[in-house]
Amino acid sequence: MEDAAELSPAEAFGPVLWALAVEREEPQAAKSSVTGDGAEWICLSWPGQRNLAADYSPDSEPIVDWYHACDHLHQAACALHPESGERAEGWFKGRQDSLFLGEVQSVTAPLDDAGLPEHAHYFHTHQWRRRCQEFREEGYPIGSGTVESGIKQFKARLTGPGMRWSRPGVERMLGVRGAVIGHNFDELWAAA
Repeated sequence: MEDAAELSPAEAFGPVLWALAVEREEPQAAKSSVTGDGAEWICLSWPGQRNLAADYSPDSEPIVDWYHACDHLHQAACALHPESGERAEGWFKGRQDSLFLGEVQSVTAPLDDAGLPEHAHYFHTHQWRRRCQEFREEGYPIGSGTVESGIKQFKARLTGPGMRWSRPGVERMLGVRGAVIGHNFDELWAAA
């Protein structure tokens, strides 16, 4: 399978993403999901919001990445119990199961009651998307780790000590790196 990377703003990235999906025949898939960190430009934050997932994969199941959700949960725990790291850790661990099961009210209610709307907002916004157990039972990934690992493969080649790139240079290197990672460099070289 070919690996690809694109260095562009979201509005330019969408058509590239769509072309890759069509090439891989993913639009014909009976089931699909879009897993993201909850950023509004990637996934739906609430039904009807326009962004990459809504524009290019409207029938996909939007899923908030488990790691990012837990990171927000941990930040909320520390804000709720700033006086005690032990209490914060206990609250965090106690709410992970609830979050996994989609019982977001047990997370948001204490945050709302404590006057921490900035921490409750993330969970209110993504409440309808946070059903990890159901997603796993249906075979959907609940984490974006494989994508982020792939990004690191590109980043490692582009951000070494002393490296400086022009925009055209980095764009060419992304194509070369994708061909190396995807094991089709020889094809790319022959076509050049």
